[in-house]
Amino acid sequence: MIKYLAIFLFLSCLSVADTQSFDTTHRNLETDAGATPVPSIDTSGTDCSDAALLALVQPNPASLNLWGPTVDLPTNSRIRICQTLTLLHAVRIRGNGAQILISAVDVGHFDAIEIKASNTAIENLEIRFEAGSTFDHESIAISVKAPRTVLRDIIIASPGYGVVARATSETPNVNLQRWDNISVVGCKRVGLELSGIDASGGIITGANVQACVDPRGGTNRAVGLLEATANGNLHQGHNLEINDVSLRMAPTGGVAPSTFIGVYIEGGDPVEFSGNYVHNSTTVGGHLSTRNEVKGDRIGAANSRLSFKEVDGAGTIFAVQIPSAAYGSALAFSRNVATDVWLLKGLSGLPSTSRWGFQQYFSQSNTVLGLESSSAGGSVIINNQSLCYNVDQCL
Repeated sequence: MIKYLAIFLFLSCLSVADTQSFDTTHRNLETDAGATPVPSIDTSGTDCSDAALLALVQPNPASLNLWGPTVDLPTNSRIRICQTLTLLHAVRIRGNGAQILISAVDVGHFDAIEIKASNTAIENLEIRFEAGSTFDHESIAISVKAPRTVLRDIIIASPGYGVVARATSETPNVNLQRWDNISVVGCKRVGLELSGIDASGGIITGANVQACVDPRGGTNRAVGLLEATANGNLHQGHNLEINDVSLRMAPTGGVAPSTFIGVYIEGGDPVEFSGNYVHNSTTVGGHLSTRNEVKGDRIGAANSRLSFKEVDGAGTIFAVQIPSAAYGSALAFSRNVATDVWLLKGLSGLPSTSRWGFQQYFSQSNTVLGLESSSAGGSVIINNQSLCYNVDQCL
């Protein structure tokens, strides 16, 4: 009996020790395993809450998995920061409608949030540079210095730069950004920027960038969206308006150029295209397709233009497979008259022949002009009549 009691006491002590170890590793966000309590966040926005905010969003990294913890800011709070909030470890921050306020005077360069950990996510948050602030206009609201960052439902008011993912020698990889529903109003330099060799492979959707104006004036012009990457990103459904320059596209490489789908540019806003690779971009629909006058592929708004390159190593730059269906055509031509449609299609012929040509859509039994190849030779067909069995004789 005494032996079993000793084993029970030993296991009990072990369980207590394990629990204490767990509590120390996964520390409470308000206290550090019984240490001096972390200051609470001032939700009124009156005092700086740098230490409390940092303690909340960057708990002990030794306990975190690859995606980091999920933390919630106080709902609809006003949180003033006086120092850059640097995220060194992955975290998923739910802002719950909170405002991050910056209003210091004569602070020089001030980046509000600096993301240095991949897989970091921030959502439902407002960052506001308040009136009266005299920060350097090179300051950035969210400076992204890591790949695979998710930003969603973000409002940024009156920054120098809104959100920047800039691949440099210091931060060479900022690929695979996922940004959705970011609104930047009143920037002084750039609303959204993706630039550098490895700032590509991202999906940027539903951006709203308005009223970005450079106070220096003259040739200095603020830009709503700057796309200056080597391998491109996908942009979809943006609204860019009332900016010095709403879109500046200046790709630094042509391996996989950017694609723009359904992007709206306010009627009179300038759009700038530059660089040796800008012609590789693709624009599909939206108002931007009417403003894109460079050689890039574009579809929509009666402004379509496509370019092709060799596809088979034998000099072929445009290959079309003619369908076998009775009414299928490889190409169709029309003068915008319903009864005047012409088809280029494969045609029915003898089993030993190959025939294709032009037909009028509403009279498809009549081959107006065609070519036929058979064991007897080639022939030219006009109005269903073979003119000869050797094309050379027809010339």
